[in-house]
Amino acid sequence: DDGDGFTEDGGECNADCDDTAPDINPDAEEIMDNGIDDDCDGIVDGGIDDADGDGYTADGGDCDEENGDVHPGAPEIEDDLDNDCDGEIDEGLPGTDDDGDGYSEDEGDCNDEDPDVNPLADEEPGNGYDDDCDGDVDEGSDYTDDDGDGLSELEGDCDDADPSVHPGAEEAPEA
Repeated sequence: DDGDGFTEDGGECNADCDDTAPDINPDAEEIMDNGIDDDCDGIVDGGIDDADGDGYTADGGDCDEENGDVHPGAPEIEDDLDNDCDGEIDEGLPGTDDDGDGYSEDEGDCNDEDPDVNPLADEEPGNGYDDDCDGDVDEGSDYTDDDGDGLSELEGDCDDADPSVHPGAEEAPEA
């Protein structure tokens, strides 16, 4: 995955112990005192014990030396742990509210990178976004065709609640 010519499944002697970092592989030179098993031989810095065997010590950024699934570059999974040691827990996952607006993707947030977009947000007319996550963009504003006749108020529809009223519609006889 990292383009260094080695895979995680390269066999016992040729396995890449961190396939997210191209400078960590069986052909790499061990860099002393960085806390990382640079050459994937299972020994960190020529002798420092890596208690959980994940290729990192605390000096190399391992934030949980008791758990081999937790280390820099590990995939984040929904388990209330900082799997990738970046200081954030379960970030980027559908059950996590990444933007702090009170909603995750699982709870209906259609853009969990923008705190102004969530199921209780007000629709902002004309911005081209589905601010309230209801599947409609700019609904209820002059920018959208609310009645489905093909024209918005800005395009000349004088009654955007009635699909039979718009420029070019046939006139209804007066009763």
